[in-house]
Amino acid sequence: LTFKNVRSIYDAIYQKNQFTGINSSLYQASATSYEKELAQRILNGEYYYPATNALWFYAPSKGASCKSTWYDQKLSGRYKNHCFYIPEQGLCSSLY
Repeated sequence: LTFKNVRSIYDAIYQKNQFTGINSSLYQASATSYEKELAQRILNGEYYYPATNALWFYAPSKGASCKSTWYDQKLSGRYKNHCFYIPEQGLCSSLY
C-alpha cells in the first residue's frame, strides 16, 4: 500500500530512499554459491521468524531500538541489526 508501482525486484531495490547498500562495492560483487542458495530458498517460500510474514525491514542506527510501527505496519521482531514489519492479516492475503 505504501510502495506504488513496484512490479519487479529491480523496482523494489532502486526505488527512491530504499536500499542504501546499492552504493556499496559489495553490492556489485558476484554472489557466492551460498548466497545464491539462500536466495533460492527464500524464493521457494522458506521463511523464518521474524521474517515469516514480513514485507518490510530496515536497519536502525547503531544502538537504536526498532520502532513499534513502520509505514503503518507492526513490528514482527528483530534479527541482528534488522527490524522486520508485517502487514495486518487480510491486507495481503498471499502472506497468510
